Parts: sequence; C-alpha cells; structure tokens
Amino acid sequence: MSAHLRLAAAVLYQHSQESGDSPHDLVTLLHVPGDVWEQMALVEGLAIATWRVMQKQGIPLPTLLVPNAPYLFSRPFDDGTAQLIIIDSHHTVIYNDRWPTCGRFSTWTTAINALATAIRTYSAQSHTALATDASV
Repeated sequence: MSAHLRLAAAVLYQHSQESGDSPHDLVTLLHVPGDVWEQMALVEGLAIATWRVMQKQGIPLPTLLVPNAPYLFSRPFDDGTAQLIIIDSHHTVIYNDRWPTCGRFSTWTTAINALATAIRTYSAQSHTALATDASV
C-alpha cells in the first residue's frame, strides 16, 4: 500500500473513531452528497483527523480545538466542493483550498494528502522560525 493510501486510511480511521461513524457509514458519507451541514461536518472532521494523524506521526503541531489553537472552518458550495481554511493563532494561513464534499476515494485521498503536505510545510516553517528567534 502506498504512503498516500496509508495516510488516507489512517485519517478515515481517526475520523470514524472521533465521529462515532462506522467505517461503512463513513465510506457512504464520502460518496453520497449530504446537506450543507453534513458537508461542513465531514470536511472539517476529516481535516481535524488529518491534523491529529500528523501529530501522532511525530509532526510537531499545536493542539486543535483549544484556546489560541489554529482555527479551522469550511464553506460548502453547490458544485460539490467546500473551501477549507486553517489559520493559526498568529493569523498565518496554514491551508486554503477546495475540498470535495463527496466523490471517489481517490479524490478524498488527494485532498487529505494535499492537506498533510501543507501541515508538514507549516510545521517545518514554524520550527525554523522558532529556532531562528531563539538564536537571536
């Protein structure tokens, strides 16, 4: 199994654990369009799960969903996508891109891996900045 598929599987598992959805229900949600609130919950839930999986993999990241944590939100559109935005407590945009709200598994895998790449980049830049500040 490729690294991209392993990451997507880990994210889907994390999301099913956090949401209480069975893996079967989650796969159904990925493929069947829902209402606006379901779409927002799915996109935001998968983004949070991606963040947490990255933390479990040892990527140093701030905790989500606590005061002064990165802020995450999505806005669904009628075309089957949602704008997903993640901003840190210093108002730095970590991620701002379109995500599917339903579709093929490969589409979701691509979205999850694009977010993971952005998270890795943010973490590397944040720690480089912290190291530079500490050396001054």
